[in-house]
Amino acid sequence: MSKVFLIDTNFKPLNPIHPAQARQLLRNKKAAIFRRLVVLISQQKMV
Repeated sequence: MSKVFLIDTNFKPLNPIHPAQARQLLRNKKAAIFRRLVVLISQQKMV
């Protein structure tokens, strides 16, 4: 199963999440793509 890496606003790594949850965060503007090569998503705000 693939996972998406997640970092917080201070660039500290969080637990990897499922791609569907990552898409939901992106759609709701709670996260943004940080790097595409290795898919890293940074959260806009702490949830």
